[in-house]
Amino acid sequence: MGKTQKLTFDVQGDFITDMARTWYYEEGKPYEKAEELLLSCMCGTTLSTEQLKVYAKDIMVGRRKLIGSTREDTFGMVDDNDFDPSIYFERQKQLANYHKNRIESEYIPNDEEEYDEEIEDKVLARYDGHSLLGSFMKAIRDEEKYGCNYGWLEPSGYFHEVEINHLDYAKEMVEQKGWKKDFNIFFKECIRGTGVNGDLGYEGDFLVSVKGWILLNNPSRGTATPKYNIKRGMTKAQREFLFDYYSKRKEYKLAQYYLEDNDFNHKFET
Repeated sequence: MGKTQKLTFDVQGDFITDMARTWYYEEGKPYEKAEELLLSCMCGTTLSTEQLKVYAKDIMVGRRKLIGSTREDTFGMVDDNDFDPSIYFERQKQLANYHKNRIESEYIPNDEEEYDEEIEDKVLARYDGHSLLGSFMKAIRDEEKYGCNYGWLEPSGYFHEVEINHLDYAKEMVEQKGWKKDFNIFFKECIRGTGVNGDLGYEGDFLVSVKGWILLNNPSRGTATPKYNIKRGMTKAQREFLFDYYSKRKEYKLAQYYLEDNDFNHKFET
């Protein structure tokens, strides 16, 4: 009878952090692959998948990093103050600098603020081959300029800024708005199979399907997209909010699309 050998595995935080960033920034692999790698190393906690995805985003953009070793029981996450994305996409950086210099030589600004914004937009657009990266980095920039990108939009046009935990927030709204009775009726219909049963949780689906709310979110943490009930459409106030929301972020086609006054978009007016 042969000898029995015991195998042990050691996950090192700095190695996983570097691998995930290298996959995405340097090798051009889909963001989901890098995120999947990070999530696989953060499993076994009581945190929700949504919260873990936020941590994965923090690691990818350099806010946090994994450190330590699972073998030595030192595996964990800390703030990352030394992250330099240029080491992962030097080619893209060189390309961006090339186009920046070219644009600078051709563009005559009206004022310094307009100049900085124009150069920044054009350079960001040059990260070809990394459409997800472009959306990802743009969302971060937009958040710094205009506030939270994600949240719930009421029919009145009032926007609730909610970075994460959208489903938990939906539960809070059902309680705060005094909609428990209406929700219970909706819930029973879902259980019987006669109501909506989507992917926003029962409370989230209730806000969208019954109350006409819109969820602005993006699981990949890029530019937000509205999730709403197509049969109901949007109110005029919601369409105007989305027009302003996307216009500020220079998503003009989306801004115009959601502003259009047609039956598809404004069936549900209040």
